[in-house]
Amino acid sequence: MKESLTEKSRLLLNMLRKNSRLKKSEIASAIGIKISSVSTIMESIEKDLEIRYVSLVDYRQIGHSIRNAFIIEGKDENDGNVLEFLRSHENINSLHRIEGGLYLADVIFRSMKDMADFTEAVSDCGGRIKKEYYIVEELKREEFEV
Repeated sequence: MKESLTEKSRLLLNMLRKNSRLKKSEIASAIGIKISSVSTIMESIEKDLEIRYVSLVDYRQIGHSIRNAFIIEGKDENDGNVLEFLRSHENINSLHRIEGGLYLADVIFRSMKDMADFTEAVSDCGGRIKKEYYIVEELKREEFEV
């Protein structure tokens, strides 16, 4: 894999991160290159980098208004069970292993009951919620530029 991108590749990638529905002609015009060059750069990026095309959803608009970040500990003898539970749970939006053998889970719920059921299930599989943060408002999302 390439360690660095060309300036044109970087510009193209940042434009697509802001609006993945841009037409090649719009990208070509903004960057100042030919449409065929846009196609070539896109093919190169898709070949060399792991690219995922995703939709970012405002979960509140579909009835999932409770969002929490949990720091979860898997007790040594149960860590495999906890990890499997977290990986397979339908309410987990993203999951990360963080320092100290802990997990950071971004979890989305429709109701407080769903959240209570989740915390109980974590305990039942041998995990322990060390910290819980209610996400009140999303202030910035997916804006990192390469």
